[in-house]
Amino acid sequence: MSKYTDEQFEDIIMPWWDNLSINKKEELTIKYFPRFSVSMMDGNEIEEVFEKAKIPLIKPKQDE
Repeated sequence: MSKYTDEQFEDIIMPWWDNLSINKKEELTIKYFPRFSVSMMDGNEIEEVFEKAKIPLIKPKQDE
């Protein structure tokens, strides 16, 4: 069960993950899920990386 709302996941966590470089995704995947590859990461693992990496839960600014 996720500790984040669907909105937090869709608006904050996934955009954070999507905007990481492939090198950073690989680094975080190896650090937190050493038996995984980046392509194996799904929402649950991405949430866990987000939490373990202690990323602040701040909604990105929207350009006006």
